[in-house]
Amino acid sequence: MGLPHRLALLAYSGFDLFDSLPLIMASENGGYLTSTGVLRYERLKDLPCSCPACNSGERGRAQLLDHNYATAEIEL
Repeated sequence: MGLPHRLALLAYSGFDLFDSLPLIMASENGGYLTSTGVLRYERLKDLPCSCPACNSGERGRAQLLDHNYATAEIEL
């Protein structure tokens, strides 16, 4: 439930505490989180984000998790 594309609605509804487990699970399953939904990380040729993890030039599970955390933080 706590994916970035839902965080604004949840915050508006009064939720003020969010768990990072959905971000971790999305990263483990290859989910590249955006403000509009989930994309498959391995299918992306160019990363459509300007966060530090995407601009590092490296691709891997750690960078995907860092991106997902950054996307959630930006949404909040």
